[in-house]
Formats: sequence, structure tokens, C-alpha cells
Amino acid sequence: MIINYRNKRNIDLLKMMINEENNVGVEEEILNRFGDNIAEILLHSTELELTAIKGIGPKKASQIIAFREIIRRLYEVPALENNKITSPTDVFNLVKGNLMHEEIEHFQILILDTKNKVKNIENISTGSLNSSIVHPREVFNTAIRRRAANIIAVHNHPSGDTKPSREDISITERLVKAGELVGIKLLDHIIVGNCSYLSFKEEGII
Repeated sequence: MIINYRNKRNIDLLKMMINEENNVGVEEEILNRFGDNIAEILLHSTELELTAIKGIGPKKASQIIAFREIIRRLYEVPALENNKITSPTDVFNLVKGNLMHEEIEHFQILILDTKNKVKNIENISTGSLNSSIVHPREVFNTAIRRRAANIIAVHNHPSGDTKPSREDISITERLVKAGELVGIKLLDHIIVGNCSYLSFKEEGII
């Protein structure tokens, strides 16, 4: 029998992924928690939220999160190809889809070649609701392993306010100095808010 997946409701596809077709409670519980928003479940739900749903154990939650990571990587690969950075707007357009609506901070670096084309985007740390822990050692270990010519730092502010904190300014200054020592320049640091961004370069902070 050929199944037409395009005609399936979001909830039916989720039930097939969870493999709990006989569990009559799982549909109602998913709808109660997330509605019919498939993006909210697959892209933003935490492992704790998933395992709270009857029929989803730790193993299944891990599979859903792994599936999320696969989709993210498949989406990023074509987006990065031949993507040359010429302005902070280019950076914002590249990362906003992943960072704008995140509820916790993520600190990432763009790995650039000698022509400032993006080779990769690397997640360095994931923080709490209002801070992330970043050390120059982790940043430049990654940059060196990826053979970066230059890097651009990016992180989001879940509050939506792009004003840099003292911590943001401090880590940026440390990254600039560390980059000078290892020969990999930090070109900019972008803070992503709600449909807006702040560039440390444009603001004259670096």
C-alpha cells in the first residue's frame, strides 16, 4: 500500500515518527502542549518537554532531537555554499532563521576562508536565558581545526534587545586579542535580536 504522506495531518506524521499509533493518549497530549504547530515540536521542544508526553521516552526524545539536528545541517549546507560576507547584514540574513526565536543564548562563530566566504558555522556554547559561557580557547581551537582565515562571532539575545552587555564587550575584547596572537582575525561580533541585529564593527566597539 502506498501512503500519501503529503495528505497526512501534522499530528499523524508525528504519531508515525513516535511510532505510537495505538497510544490513544499521545495525540491529545501533543495537541494540548503544542497545538498543531509541527515547528514548535520539532525545532523548539526540549528533551524534558518531549519526555513529559505519554508515549515518548528518553530514547524516542533523543531520536527526535537527532532528527532536528540532521534537518538543521541539511538546511545549512546549501545556504553556506559560496556565501561571501561583505556586511553585517549578510551575517544576519545567514543566521537569523536559527537564532532569532531561540529562548536561550547560543554563541556561534562563522568560519571564513581568505576571501571571507563562509566555510561553516560552529556552535561554541549554549547558555541560560540571559547569558552564555564562552572562552577564547574553545573559539580558537575550533577556528584552528576548521582552518579559518578569519572568524565572525554571533550570538542571540532571547530578550530581543540587541544592546551589548558588559560581558559581551569583555569577551569580544578577549577574542580580538586572542585572534591577534594566533593569526585569525575576529572581523565582527553580531548580536541577533527580534528581527534586528547589532554589529560591534559598525558601532566602533572593535
